[in-house]
Amino acid sequence: MLKLLLRDTATQDVWITPNHNEDKRLDDFHREIKQDILKDVSKKLKSQYGENFDVEISNEEIYMVSQEFDRNNGTRKKTRRKADLLAKNYFERFSNDLSLVEIGKNLQKAKHLAIEYKILTGKSLGITSEVAEYEAAVKLNCTLCSARNPGHDLIDAEGKKVQVKGRVIGDNIQRVATILENSPEKLWDYVLLVLLDEKYELLAIYKANEEDIEREITRERPRGGKPRRNLLVTDFVRISVSVWPTDI
Repeated sequence: MLKLLLRDTATQDVWITPNHNEDKRLDDFHREIKQDILKDVSKKLKSQYGENFDVEISNEEIYMVSQEFDRNNGTRKKTRRKADLLAKNYFERFSNDLSLVEIGKNLQKAKHLAIEYKILTGKSLGITSEVAEYEAAVKLNCTLCSARNPGHDLIDAEGKKVQVKGRVIGDNIQRVATILENSPEKLWDYVLLVLLDEKYELLAIYKANEEDIEREITRERPRGGKPRRNLLVTDFVRISVSVWPTDI
């Protein structure tokens, strides 16, 4: 049956519908899970949402969600109510290792599409960041963060916040985009630069700490001028250490 993956917005855990298999003609969420949820919610929620609702999870609790698109102003109105039901009674918790396996499978498909798209149009499809974050998470034993984490993309095995920058060697982009932000809060502990080849396969990963990046960014600024907000790829490599592959 088709599986449904949901990320807990509070804990970042991933949950999956439990009865999925390889038969893609069936959908266990709509056929089974949603019906089970409807049996257990209050009459008020049942009458409000009917059978046309989505599900979100936060702090391991299920929320019922409806969305309406307003064609007049091009906006989407979202209504969200707690169902007073626990995710564990309807979904299975997906371990981080298994999550990465699923992400890897999907990225492999995306790579093929991106390569074909570039051949046809000459344009990049824009998956470099996603591939870079995935490769860094797998190779360096890190946990992927959700898209809304400001300033960092991974959490490493020591709990440190990691910002990831990805670049495809051969692309015209030769700079590592904005790293240091004007914020009193420390948004990351170090930065990884992930280099990929033109088929989005991993070439190398470099690690630079905040002090070295700050020193390099401010090194050539004019007197009284603002520091650079990005680095050349070659500059980043020069001030960093290679963390993958580990045999060099």
